[in-house]
Amino acid sequence: MKNAFYFLLFTCCIWSCTDNFEEINSNPNKLYNTDFKYIFPGTVYKTLKLYGDLNYNYFLNNSRLVTVQYISGPSENTSDTYYRQAYIDILHDLQSIENEYTEKDGYQNRLAMVKTWKAYVYYLMVSLYGPIPMSDALLGPEENRSGFRYDTEQQVYTQILALLKDAGDLYQPASPYIATDRLSPDYVFNRTQSEITHWQKFTNTLRLNIALQVQNFLPELAQQHAEAVMQHEELLLSGNEDNVSPHFGTDKTYDVSYYYNRFLRGIETEGTWNSYVYPSLSEYFALYLFSYKDPRIESWFTKSNEGASASDLPYLFTDTITREHHCVNTGADRCPDYATHREDGFNAYRRDSVLVNYSILYLPITESQRLPTDWEVAIIPGTAATRYTDPLYASSRFQVSRVKLDFMKTDAPVVLLSYADACFLKAEAKIKYGLGSRSAAEYYEEGIRASFAQYGISNKAGDYLSQDGIKWNTDGYGYHDKMGFYNADIHGAGSDDNHLEQIYKQRTFGSFFNGLEGWNLERRARAFRWPPVFNSNMSVEGMVSTMYSFGRERLNYPLVEMTRNAEEYYKAIQLLQAASPQGNASARWGDNTVTALAFTKIDPEKATAAGKYGGHRQIAYHAHYFCHYWGTTYEELLEKAKAMTGETNATRALTKAFNYKFVSRLNTYYWQEPPVTPEDSEE
Repeated sequence: MKNAFYFLLFTCCIWSCTDNFEEINSNPNKLYNTDFKYIFPGTVYKTLKLYGDLNYNYFLNNSRLVTVQYISGPSENTSDTYYRQAYIDILHDLQSIENEYTEKDGYQNRLAMVKTWKAYVYYLMVSLYGPIPMSDALLGPEENRSGFRYDTEQQVYTQILALLKDAGDLYQPASPYIATDRLSPDYVFNRTQSEITHWQKFTNTLRLNIALQVQNFLPELAQQHAEAVMQHEELLLSGNEDNVSPHFGTDKTYDVSYYYNRFLRGIETEGTWNSYVYPSLSEYFALYLFSYKDPRIESWFTKSNEGASASDLPYLFTDTITREHHCVNTGADRCPDYATHREDGFNAYRRDSVLVNYSILYLPITESQRLPTDWEVAIIPGTAATRYTDPLYASSRFQVSRVKLDFMKTDAPVVLLSYADACFLKAEAKIKYGLGSRSAAEYYEEGIRASFAQYGISNKAGDYLSQDGIKWNTDGYGYHDKMGFYNADIHGAGSDDNHLEQIYKQRTFGSFFNGLEGWNLERRARAFRWPPVFNSNMSVEGMVSTMYSFGRERLNYPLVEMTRNAEEYYKAIQLLQAASPQGNASARWGDNTVTALAFTKIDPEKATAAGKYGGHRQIAYHAHYFCHYWGTTYEELLEKAKAMTGETNATRALTKAFNYKFVSRLNTYYWQEPPVTPEDSEE
């Protein structure tokens, strides 16, 4: 793979020398007859780089499963970088290949692959911006012009779905030209040569995914394409071997992953890294993982303190447990009623409530370290001026749970669509349109099992599926966040709407690190109804408050469009605002991040935000998802510590297992009423 990428990247340097849309149609130095087996993989590689950049800077935080702390607040991007990469570096080359193969016989499969990849890139762009140039963007040289029209979202999605239908109709797995009419090797499916059925399944599953995405504003079009695809259910992704998961390469100079270049390269050369910029476990995702004992957390995130040296302080949570009464007369653990207790002989009936510190397995990172203006941390009751502390505060970069290396390494996979996605899409299509050969419950359960199998833990799926909220048609009630604003509940019982909530949430979990699908799914379904990001003095134009910000709804168009394509740019803003279910035409002249795209639902949380989050507030932090993490008694902790470590000495076992430390005695109480003595009876 790396040798091919070396050649294609050299070729791409020649192909990617344009600056704007006009030059696409008039540059005489472009090469139009370069071998498909190099140019098409080049567009794949450049798409992965584009996706990685967007995933890190926008999608992951927008999905709320992963937090990149330094960009968790609102921001505006007005660079032309993403436009250039999509239109000039990728789409133009795909269009050139399409033009070439449209005129040739015996290349239907290659043409279908190109159309599918082209559809995916346009899907990515319309998900980002809303109205975009499509029908007018990649015209031939004879159509040279200075302005490029923007299509409405309706027009773009209609064209994308038509493109995917055309691609699906083109595939010929038994073509007599199959030896030359495929990829060798196939970098999208990581095979020595293409299996055409894999591409058919990719095309059809992408078509179903996009059809369901537009159901809110194009219901007839959505149903039409969903019905057409589901008539050939066998041609959807049908196993994890079908997952669309192209990999980056291993040559650190040319083709490694975006994430390696962004994080790991510096760690290797400088020996340090900053958790502030590294993707880590979000508290909101952790609520679901902790509440429903999801074992996939081990596949997604590092454990707290993992990789730390002896000089790095471990994260310790302060908790209360009980133990046998320690009636001692000296030291920090001194019993204040030592003499009385020794005299009455009832110590066997007493227990101590004690304060202890210990490590926990996974530590989420807080989205923001600063409270909104006019908020304050509350004083702990019973104290003069001691305030609650943030339970997620990390003093060492190793304390937080980071996204695992598997997602960051040089040749990291980029899972664009998976078998689990296909299962959940079919479950949704069953409920919405009555489509499919199986029940929605069966598709849903198969989606969960597919996700577990993807990470090699199929044996753990049964226990997960047996829990309330995860089991079909049941409700589950989970932990709340440290500020008490959000609960990880799953309402699955009763209505189709509740069944859909189960489907949407499980699909989001199963699509971990595919931030685009997580963001798109929440925007179109609002199943999670995430709270806003809280911070002080936020100032993106169009926000409802400087104290909190709801998730970004779109990206701003690049500023260069205001000068090079001005007339069409302002028309695009009008199209955007006209179709938006929740627009804002005044903020930043209508081109802003708070305007919802046409395919989305109105976010119901925004209507009640002022009452929930506005004004002065006192925050009493409480991470109850960590309380009694290892047990409620000292005896429980000790038993687990000995089993985990093999140590027989109590101190060594507790220290080695979870850095256990005694802090202080809180009080002593009777766990059972002591017997009545004769003297007591006489009194």
